[in-house]
Parts: sequence; structure tokens; C-alpha cells
Amino acid sequence: MRLPWIIASVTMVMSLSATSFAQTEDNPYGEPAAKPPAAQPPAARPPAARPPAPPPQPREVPAPVADPPPPPPVAHVDQPDPGKVEIPSHVEPTAEHGVMHHDAPGKDKHGALGHDEPATGHDAQGHAAPDAHGGHGGPKDMNWFYGFIGTDAEAEPSLLWRKPDMPPPFLANLINFALFAYVVVRFGRKPLQEGLKNRKQTIMKEIDAATKMRDDASARLAKYEDKLQHIDDEMERIREDFRAQGEREKERILAEAREKKERMLKDAQFMIEQEVKQMRNVLMRDTVEAAIKAAETLLESKVSAADHDRISEDYVKQLSSSGLTITKGGSA
Repeated sequence: MRLPWIIASVTMVMSLSATSFAQTEDNPYGEPAAKPPAAQPPAARPPAARPPAPPPQPREVPAPVADPPPPPPVAHVDQPDPGKVEIPSHVEPTAEHGVMHHDAPGKDKHGALGHDEPATGHDAQGHAAPDAHGGHGGPKDMNWFYGFIGTDAEAEPSLLWRKPDMPPPFLANLINFALFAYVVVRFGRKPLQEGLKNRKQTIMKEIDAATKMRDDASARLAKYEDKLQHIDDEMERIREDFRAQGEREKERILAEAREKKERMLKDAQFMIEQEVKQMRNVLMRDTVEAAIKAAETLLESKVSAADHDRISEDYVKQLSSSGLTITKGGSA
């Protein structure tokens, strides 16, 4: 839950530090930033104002006098050009841009022909100010602790306020950096350590998984390469396997056919035997019945009534000897 507050604090401190360092880097000597003047064509010098003509005087014939001596030469003073900035006299000329900021001997700053032709060099391109090139002036003292709160043009430099032309205090940058380091170490060390630890474990797991996959792939690659090297032997082995499987299948089919044949023969033999027995019984019954009928017919044709009585008496005697009696009505 404290992580959003930590992130907000760190972001604020970093923004303050970045702002202070940016101001110090852009203006290390506390000078106000000056925009480089735009290149402007030299302004044409307005014609000098002529003095008004004196009122006409009555012409008098002057007396012949000697010629007066010539007046002393008047030093030519250039008028300031509003489009250019004069270089202070205390600034040393530099050769930063490859050309010294001195005019050629015998020429003024407006050229060799006076005000009629524009000057050439850095003055014609708007490079008159040495600060426009960033560093023609001398370095100033560093602000260590003045103006922690802000700038005030009327107040004297103190711990709270500073002049507008003074850079931010360097000690404030150190304090900001110290606060930032404390916040990072105090609140972000444990989450950072845990995050790095978890990240390390995740990376190690991924490395182990990738290593395992690489080993498996290497093993499969070696296996396939070995098979490719022995592809002829492998094909011959496959042929032998199929041939052996065909032979085994053939033997199995033949064995099943022989077994089925024997079973069918046994079943047929059993059925034939049963049919023969049945036919024998039928023939035996038919023969017995035919013999009985023939005997009856023969007996009926040859046995007389006296023979019939004699046979009946013999039968009765046999029954009597066996202990059976025949009552009247024919029941024993």
C-alpha cells in the first residue's frame, strides 16, 4: 500500500533535482539568459541635419584681408547603431569563432568607407555581444547557500532569498540529492531487493527451462542425425520387421485355417455318426415291425384254434408257477 506514496515522493524529488541541475547547467554563473540578437541588416545612416541658413544680409564689399588659417581637423565620432550592441571595453577579445573581435587596422567598426558601407565580420552578423557566444565574460562565484526559497531583487542575499542574477544554491542540489537518496534507500531498498530477487528467480527458472529444452532438442537432433546417417540400415531393419510380421501373420492365419478345418471335420464326422445311428435305429424299428407283422400274418395263417388254446394254457401254467393268480375277468 505504501508503494504509490513512495513512487510519488521519488518522482517529486527527482523533478526538483532535475529542475535545479538544469538551471545550474544552463546558467552556471548566475547571469540572466540573453537571447542572441537576430541578424539585421545595417541601418542606413540618416543624413546629417543641416543648420538653418542665416537670413540674407546686405552685401558689403569686404576689405581685402589675408586668408585665415585652416581650422583644426575635427575628430569623427560615430553615432551608435541601434541594431548593434557595443562590446564593453573590459572584455578581452577572443578567437572562439575563428576571427578575433578586433577591427582591421586603419578601419573603423563601420568599414573602410565610413558610414556609407556596412562593416563586415562579427559586427555585421549580430555577434557584437560576447555573452551571445556563451562564455566571453569571466566566471562568477558559485552560489553555495543563498536563496533557498527564491529570488528577491530588493532583499540582500541571505539563506532564504537571493538576487535574480544569482544561480540556485548548490547546497540545495546536495540536499535534494541527499533526500532523494534517503527516500530511495529507506523506502525502496526492500521492495527493490525483493523485486530483484523475484526477477532473478524468474530468470533462473527460465534459464533452467531453456537449458532443459536445449538439451532435449540437442538429444533429439543427435538422434535424428544418427538415424539419417544410418538411414539405409534403418530402412532394411524396417523391411525385415514388416517381412517378419507378414510371416507371423501368415502362420497365424494358416494355423487358424487348419484348426478350423479340423473342427469342421470333427463336427461333420460327429453329425455323420449321429445320422448313421439314427438311421440304424429307424431301420431296426422298421425291420422289427415288419418281422412282427410277418410273424403275425404267418401265425394267423398256420395256427389253429387248438394251438391257440394250448398256447394259452401253457402261458397260464407259467404264470401259476411264478406265483401269480389270474382271477375271473382276466386280472391277476
